[in-house]
Amino acid sequence: MYWYISRMIYLDYNATAPLRPDIAKAMALDSGSPLNPSSVHAMGRKAKALMGQAKQDILQTLNASKCEAIFCTTGTEANQLAINSHKLITSATEHVAILDNANNPTILPVNQHGQVGADVLEKTISDLKPPFLVSVILANNETGVINDIKSLANITRKKGGLFHTDAVQAIGKIPVDFDNLGVDMLTLTTHKIGGPVGASVLIYKRSIELNAVTKGGAQQNRKRAGTENIPAIIGMAYALKNIDLTHMAQLTKWRDEFEAKILKASPNTVIFGKNTKRLPNTSNLTMPNINNQTQLMDLDMANICVSTGSACSSGKVGGSHVLKAMGVDDDIAKTVIRISAGWATKYEDFTNLTQQWLALYKRLV
Repeated sequence: MYWYISRMIYLDYNATAPLRPDIAKAMALDSGSPLNPSSVHAMGRKAKALMGQAKQDILQTLNASKCEAIFCTTGTEANQLAINSHKLITSATEHVAILDNANNPTILPVNQHGQVGADVLEKTISDLKPPFLVSVILANNETGVINDIKSLANITRKKGGLFHTDAVQAIGKIPVDFDNLGVDMLTLTTHKIGGPVGASVLIYKRSIELNAVTKGGAQQNRKRAGTENIPAIIGMAYALKNIDLTHMAQLTKWRDEFEAKILKASPNTVIFGKNTKRLPNTSNLTMPNINNQTQLMDLDMANICVSTGSACSSGKVGGSHVLKAMGVDDDIAKTVIRISAGWATKYEDFTNLTQQWLALYKRLV
């Protein structure tokens, strides 16, 4: 069971996490049942009740009880549903789920940390008249850097615009409160923190009109056609209800210790986001003059799983658009790897990673 945890050092949680056993157990209770909420018979009514309870639990957990929610299959799909009906203003460091689905958006530049400045947003929308939508990611999936969403949403609201945030990477790693953030829409999934793949949700204020992207049925008030994945939705709701940030605080200590050892041995290493707010589980760093593919292969041979950036951008020609927007030179960007820990990470994982990283650095530099 979970052989990949016991046999591998898995440090790519920002791509996806191993399914937590307690969540798998919660899902298994109904995973064998024919659950289609559109059916009118007893099993259909059961499915509809389960989906309704999951929705209620999610909205309550996110402090969004006065909002509505649409279940989708992925964060990409939920993001697309959020942005497809509006004139969009978004940032240069957004996830490709936003950037690749946007229709001629206005792009906000970012500072050296990859954050959107309040002054930049204010100037950009100063002459705009509603309706328009600003979408800024809560926590970047590559660097872990956190944006001040509350301030940005407040500026947008004063101009009469709507505000959406992609909270996929943030959920379960830092506190996420819909009402406190002041947003109008929020996207989340839980497969980054041990929940199931195949379920996401767009939370939005009931006054907002959404135009379906996926059509072909009357499900979810015609906002998203297709039979809902009830076991995955149950797992997602369970994961959100049982978030425990205690381990994240521990991960911060282990990550910071790892980074300190790296910087001591390699003072020219750059750790992106180190001097600003970022997720507790993420380290995005360079190994000077060593290509990240070489690093990735060496670590993989040592049974250590990390990444060179966003899993959703793997296979694309060119470097990271996030680092490029931050003003990082292409040659430096090619030396960057991303380390992201999670619920099953142990202190020994960071110890082994440190030893392997330093051994490669000393061998090749």
